[in-house]
Amino acid sequence: MRGKHGHGHGHGHGHFPRRGVRGKLHRQLYVALISVIVVSIPLTVIAMHLLFEPVGPPPHGVRSGGLRLLLVATVLIGTMTVLTYPLARRIVWRLEQLERGVERFGQGELSSRVDVMGHDEIADLARAFNRAADRIDGLVAQQKRMLASASHELRAPLSRLRMALELLLDPDTQPNAERRAELLETCSRDIEELDALVGDVLLAARLENPELPRHFTPLDLAELVRDEATCVGADLDGELATPEGQGDARLLRHMLRNLLDNARKHGGARITVGLERHDGGVRLHVSDDGSGVPEADRARIFEPFYRPQGHSEGLDGGVGLGLSLVRQVAELHGGDARCLPREGGGTRFQVTLPGFT
Repeated sequence: MRGKHGHGHGHGHGHFPRRGVRGKLHRQLYVALISVIVVSIPLTVIAMHLLFEPVGPPPHGVRSGGLRLLLVATVLIGTMTVLTYPLARRIVWRLEQLERGVERFGQGELSSRVDVMGHDEIADLARAFNRAADRIDGLVAQQKRMLASASHELRAPLSRLRMALELLLDPDTQPNAERRAELLETCSRDIEELDALVGDVLLAARLENPELPRHFTPLDLAELVRDEATCVGADLDGELATPEGQGDARLLRHMLRNLLDNARKHGGARITVGLERHDGGVRLHVSDDGSGVPEADRARIFEPFYRPQGHSEGLDGGVGLGLSLVRQVAELHGGDARCLPREGGGTRFQVTLPGFT
């Protein structure tokens, strides 16, 4: 392996100088095929001779018969040796193509894929590599988008915080006590917004990790829903179901708070929360009587940092991660989240949790 990396750094054009490794693989494969042929053909010839030659004392021409057998075996071995070379070369060439694609991907060309040729194990390996490359490429692109969006979201509170501090510390302005209190309150709100943003970004990154340990414990989902609804003054939509199951209580509480906070900010005066059994699980829904979400935005509203038209940054106190976290928490529990229109106007956010029955 050290030789591989050492040569790789010495060539700056993406070529693969490990011809010795490929030649060795080609020779090993070729020798293996020839060995099989050398062993199988004489055995086959001898077996055919024993099966089809008449039983009895050997004729006086046994030596010539043995020579004929040897000649036939030699000719067959020679013919198969010549014909086997392109077969071995094609197998190694396909492995070389796969190697080039893997190396390009490893050097940072995340769009690199390999051609899938045939229907054998090498083709299966190429397909598996392409699937893994698609997954990694998508995750990296998503992380880049989240980083760019988070950087953009950080600018607004940081700019307001900097301006407030400059006014507080500028000896020429000398704000009065009332103005000073307003500036300090602005600084406090901006710090809270920054803290919430950083916390949401870190939580979103954790939930994206497929190896995230799950802290699932038995919990009373109905009690959790009732507590959070009471905190914001939301109404219960009928009698709550009392399902049994396991989940991450902290994440589920965070998910419900995000839904209620979203309804409080963008909905109308009345918020309702319901919990009902559905298709072997439970369905949690939070509804409001606001203006509703346009149909074109109902799927995109769960994307990180996405805001529908009319919801500008800094005006609603959110950063566009709340609903994205709702879907991530739901998916972590094997469910999903949807945005639906509410009968009579408004919006209904619906979360399915199949782990509770």
